[in-house]
Amino acid sequence: MSSNRIVVFRSRPRQSSSRVSHTFDHLFMASNAQLGKIILITAIAVLFYYFFWVAVLPFMLIDEGNPIRLFFPPLKYAFIVPSIFGVIFLGGIAAFSFYHIWSLKVKRD
Repeated sequence: MSSNRIVVFRSRPRQSSSRVSHTFDHLFMASNAQLGKIILITAIAVLFYYFFWVAVLPFMLIDEGNPIRLFFPPLKYAFIVPSIFGVIFLGGIAAFSFYHIWSLKVKRD
């Protein structure tokens, strides 16, 4: 009779070479869920800031010297800055795509 046993080998956690890096590993490493929450909260905050800057602030009846206006640059930058970031973003996507298409072409040849 043969016994059908499943043997599970559990690897030991990797030991850190230095005591200092092992002590601070948990401070600098975030799980994917935590990182996702941070990115989501940052994106929502930027969206609300931009919405208030573009859609609400121009129609508020407040003086130019009001302290709330100190938190926002002039309105002309509300369209220039996203345009620049959009061009950089699309250029990065295009460069990434062209690089991978070119590398596939080189591998075939």
